[in-house]
Amino acid sequence: MLEADRVCEIHSGGRYGTGYRVTTTLILTAGHVVHDESDAMISFLSDQLMSNDSEAARIQPARVVWRTEGEHWRGTDAALLQLTEDDAEYYPPPRWGALVCGRPGVGCTALGFPDVQVSETDAGREVRGAEQLRGTINPFSKLQAGLLDIDVDSATPVFGDRDQGEPISGWHGMSGAAVFCADLLTGVVIWDEVRFGGRRLTALPTERLMQDEGFRRLIADATGRVPFAEPVELDDLQDVPAEPQSPAGLLQADVETVRFRGRHDLLEELQTWCTRQGLFAVRLLTAAGGQGKSRLGRELGRRMATEGWAVLHLAAWRPDPTREAYKIVRELKVPLLIVVDYAESRTDQLTALAQSLVRHRAEKVRLLLLARTKGDWLEIVAASAPGLDVFQLSTIEHTELPALSGANGELGTEQAFTDAVRALAERLPMLHGHGQIDWRAAVEQVRRPRMSPDRYTNILEVQMTALALLLAAAYPDTASTQPHAPDGAEDVLLLHERRYWTRMAETHALALEPPVPAGLVAIATLCTAADREEIGPVKAGLQILSERHSSELVAVVARWLHDLYPARHMYWGSLQPDRLAERLVGRAVVDRPDHFDAPVSEVSPRQAHDALTVLTRVGFRYPEAAKAVRRLVAAYPDLLAVPATLVAMAAEDPTPLNAALDVVIERCRAQGHSWGLLSRMNDAIPVGSRVHQMRAVTVTELLVEHHRDGDKDAGKVAADLAGALNDFGVRLSSAGEHERARAALQEAIEQYDRLPAGRFDRRHATALTNLAAVYSKVDRQEEAYQAGARALDLLERLDARVQGGILSDIAHARNNVGLILCQLGRNAEAAQQLQQAVETYERLAVHERDTYRPFLARSLRNLGGVQPHIGDRLDAIGRAVGIYRELAQARPDTSMEALAAAAKDLQHELMASEPTTAALNAAHIGVDARKLLARHDPQLLVELALALRLMADLMIDAGNNDPSAPAYALMAYGILKQLSQTDPHRYAGECELARQTVARASFRS
Repeated sequence: MLEADRVCEIHSGGRYGTGYRVTTTLILTAGHVVHDESDAMISFLSDQLMSNDSEAARIQPARVVWRTEGEHWRGTDAALLQLTEDDAEYYPPPRWGALVCGRPGVGCTALGFPDVQVSETDAGREVRGAEQLRGTINPFSKLQAGLLDIDVDSATPVFGDRDQGEPISGWHGMSGAAVFCADLLTGVVIWDEVRFGGRRLTALPTERLMQDEGFRRLIADATGRVPFAEPVELDDLQDVPAEPQSPAGLLQADVETVRFRGRHDLLEELQTWCTRQGLFAVRLLTAAGGQGKSRLGRELGRRMATEGWAVLHLAAWRPDPTREAYKIVRELKVPLLIVVDYAESRTDQLTALAQSLVRHRAEKVRLLLLARTKGDWLEIVAASAPGLDVFQLSTIEHTELPALSGANGELGTEQAFTDAVRALAERLPMLHGHGQIDWRAAVEQVRRPRMSPDRYTNILEVQMTALALLLAAAYPDTASTQPHAPDGAEDVLLLHERRYWTRMAETHALALEPPVPAGLVAIATLCTAADREEIGPVKAGLQILSERHSSELVAVVARWLHDLYPARHMYWGSLQPDRLAERLVGRAVVDRPDHFDAPVSEVSPRQAHDALTVLTRVGFRYPEAAKAVRRLVAAYPDLLAVPATLVAMAAEDPTPLNAALDVVIERCRAQGHSWGLLSRMNDAIPVGSRVHQMRAVTVTELLVEHHRDGDKDAGKVAADLAGALNDFGVRLSSAGEHERARAALQEAIEQYDRLPAGRFDRRHATALTNLAAVYSKVDRQEEAYQAGARALDLLERLDARVQGGILSDIAHARNNVGLILCQLGRNAEAAQQLQQAVETYERLAVHERDTYRPFLARSLRNLGGVQPHIGDRLDAIGRAVGIYRELAQARPDTSMEALAAAAKDLQHELMASEPTTAALNAAHIGVDARKLLARHDPQLLVELALALRLMADLMIDAGNNDPSAPAYALMAYGILKQLSQTDPHRYAGECELARQTVARASFRS
């Protein structure tokens, strides 16, 4: 935000204007404010206010250390001044902003010293007062010139007498003022537009400053961080790190205390992923806690921002169920990278975001997910809407972050330790209460420990040890805790964190018994609060930990926690980094196993999810925490069973959660109640879940038994039983128990058959479709056809009664029936069904193009496989290839494999007819697709090799002596030869065929 104490008045060689302090010693202003060869004199607004006299205020000298080159009126007009005499405390850099959408009316403000505020003192001296401007920016105004026009909404000055034919503006002196859009420094005022009578000013966007290497270097040298511009319009969604207040805060990845080094190959790979073809792509990066995922995401974001991308580090907050908050991303005029940290614990938010992004068609969007695990949580997102199969476990692009090794030019543990000691020593004096220490002397006392690979391959472990050793050297009274010992570094940091808690408690006049602050912070860490409505767990904890727990004391404690760990969109956040938080929680539960029992009984649904996530992680290191998980879920099943079901799908070790869930399920079975709870648990488990596969079978079986014994209205019982049997059959089929699945689905259909016609036809058709799928899996195609045909008949009769709404169901059913008929050899009937499916998808795609074009392409390809005439086959498959090519350009992750398969079909059809050139074109499409697929999945190299060999054979058979034929043949042979070395039995035959193609191609050439 705009901070008044950073605003200054500048005088230089007869010129004057405004500046803004962007670091402790650097002032940003307009270039024309400072004279080429003169130093500048600086007077800060805060000093003027303290002295009540701008002339008597402290004046500080400064010199120009950077300025833009070029003509002022072309907008290349900015300068950096460096204070030559300054003893100010640390000033962190502002957040820089850039406008990335075309939405008009972006609010802004600026504070400067224009002529209109010049007044005369009693002594007859002129003094210059401050003026705060309020205005709006319309991004497309002056877009071609690369400038920003500000329409002034606040008072505008009256123009003075004309000077040489031009009116004199009262805004003179405002040049150099920093323009803030919300919390982001977005521009620098450089002139006023005389033609608009003082109602419009022009500013130089700060994103243009980011493009200047000299500017970036000066800011980076002063702050330790390379500056980059954040997207203004996405700022409400941005995760903004709080300035660290305690030593442990320096270890947070988003604070970026230690410079980033290493990971060169992975960063290059991720940058290539960002810029490659396609509008939308998703990537998953996994590693254990403290391995550097978050820091890598920050570094990638910084690099992409310098390339002109908008970068959004998505803040954790309650998802907007209408997805309105995310629609802004559809209006971008620049590509966007979204980084989602802790993605495995944010499925609700991720689902809402993904459902909005799937319709995005403007600029490139890349979604980078950072998580500890690749697990069932992805299936929750994938199942939330059509077109999100890119999130499926089997298809998502995934990279596991390796540990520190020092090999192949990567960062080693010794260098990482040295970097950490130096960087931390530079930042520690900037923290309150640590400025009096001689940190250079402390650095000299630090001795690097033996960096054993079993302990120090984790970057956070290295940095925690470096910080603990520095603190131990600076504060000898902490020497009793050995940083080198297991958990020693964490204990040293927690000791200093306790000092921070005590200091902050004093500022709140809060007096608590010595053990109470740690206990309360542990509860607050387990149960972060989104607002004051979520202080219940801390209130319950205070009643247990302290004899005093009045409502007034609870309010003071809540404010204390709010100020201890501020977090955007939250009332209070959590102790960071995670390892330190887990140590605190672990020690609390070891010292008192029931420490969290009362607090957890008061959690909100959101807090329940977070608390179980943290406790499960802590259970990795502390068995007492795992026991607490099992006890708490079993004790509060209505509150915790569904969150436990979700957390288990994202946990590194879901054992305690699964054990607790099994207890809950068994109690439901034994006691014969809580059927609503079992139903909610079933709804929370995606069909593709591996963690809960058999648990889902058990839950749905219990629900079947419950509905079978129901004593309510007979019709309601039959409908509920049919629905439960359908769910049971789907779960059984997913678990590979197809015969039991068939029996359950058959009974579900029998139940629906007994119900009045029309009311449950859609559910009836779903059960029939599921039964058809089970029959197909066990190769009982005739029975699959009977079930599929009945489903289609029900849907068509329903469509006649209900206008719209189920056309997609009908199209899906026709496609499925067509495929079954094809398996039965009834191609003419299959073609009829598939043709109608194509026509229905075409109607649907008119209104929802992005949703239904993939289904249209699929049905066209299927239709091409059963058409009797070559022309019809070529037409259908060719259309499918055309659609897949468009889809692959937008979303290669989800459509490239389908494009390759369709192109292969087209190539085979063309090879059976005359047009060899067309076959070659299809082969080219297939090879290009296979290349991209193999680049991201080496297991698909064999498919690429076969496509290359067929391409070379086609070129040879065409007889046109294409010079690229030998190259394609050699590429195929090289891949297959390499594969045959690892598995000769499997690849020897194909390798020999490729060798023969090489010989043929070489002979022809």
